[in-house]
Amino acid sequence: MNLALWQHAGDILDETTATDAARYCLAVLEDDSDFAIRTTPSFLVPPAVLDALAGLVRAADDAVHRDIIALATRLPPITDESIANGLGRVISRLRATALLTRDVRTSWREAALTQPNPALAAVMLGLPAGDDDEASREILLARVADGDMNALDALGDVRQLDPQVVRRLTAMDAQALEAIISQAEAHTFALRLRDPARTLAVLGSWFPNETPWDVLVRYLGHDRVTGEHKREACLVLAAHADRLPEPVRSSLRDLAPRLTELVSPIDDPFRKMLGRPLGGAGAILAAAVGALNEQAVPDRLTALLTGSRQQRCDAARLIAQLGRPEHTSALVALLSDPHADVRAEAAQALAIRVASPEMAPDPLARVALRRALAGPGALTPLAIAAGVATVQAPAETMRELVLPLLSHPSARVRAAARATSG
Repeated sequence: MNLALWQHAGDILDETTATDAARYCLAVLEDDSDFAIRTTPSFLVPPAVLDALAGLVRAADDAVHRDIIALATRLPPITDESIANGLGRVISRLRATALLTRDVRTSWREAALTQPNPALAAVMLGLPAGDDDEASREILLARVADGDMNALDALGDVRQLDPQVVRRLTAMDAQALEAIISQAEAHTFALRLRDPARTLAVLGSWFPNETPWDVLVRYLGHDRVTGEHKREACLVLAAHADRLPEPVRSSLRDLAPRLTELVSPIDDPFRKMLGRPLGGAGAILAAAVGALNEQAVPDRLTALLTGSRQQRCDAARLIAQLGRPEHTSALVALLSDPHADVRAEAAQALAIRVASPEMAPDPLARVALRRALAGPGALTPLAIAAGVATVQAPAETMRELVLPLLSHPSARVRAAARATSG
């Protein structure tokens, strides 16, 4: 049916078609009586329509974005969590430029403050805050100070936080990690909606003096805590390894040999509930903190390249971390992997290599990246744009390669390419 198609593929529609479809969704949200009579739906209409609208909005014109702003501004407080979550997904994909005037921004902030769902309120406030709206940013900062983690996610740049606030937040995260350790030791498990280890790693990267590192290190090294619970924190720490205090880096170097994935059944549904497998995140962290010596690199890299789907993804990440031209051929081989996410990770690593001005010219990487850019789908070009975004002052060669993406069928890819080229 159209709703499912729009949800999953709406961003590849042309602007006129996407705009018409989005306006249809808005009309159904205003009054779904005709829709219900015509289709006799076996599903809840508002959440399904919101999911479809979220898939369409990036490809729709600016007027639709303004109409969504107007609709969300006049909505009453939303208590239905599924509707609040769906509306939050739509708002997170809006262009902040739709908040044209000071009066519109004021009405938008007031509407956000009436919403009882903290995640929806945070997403609403985060839209203008990301466009340098100081009033919205101050509200988010106040909510973060009160312990609202949704507001922390919407805020984005944690460097805006006061150190005293960071101290309270990291204490909360440390307490959550202690609880997870206790549960693991008791062979119990509680489903969590956020990752306190990742949050602690992010805050610690920018506020190392306010962070209880001993708890995080003990958590990462605990044998009973699953690898799925450690993965994101390891990747964050690897990305910010140069910002970590030397005592923390030393502890992580000592810990690195223990951060290896335990093989589990690939179809184990319980493990999938916990998150993505640890994969090669431990090896990536080891390389970042200097715990992976020259003799160990070939063995670890070979194990990842010949391992599971997640491990092959992480092989590409590890190659990007190492930054050695002799590994380009391994990335080229991964571009033929049967899984799209593995191909995307390899393409991103190649993009970082080609974009880095301090890297020597690598003709093999450049040709392989050009081939990857010409392939179908949106995942690989999005990964390439994300890789270029991590490089300061990308080489002009990379900009020329990304230029064709400005006319890509996917609105998401076009937006990412504009950000990269601009």
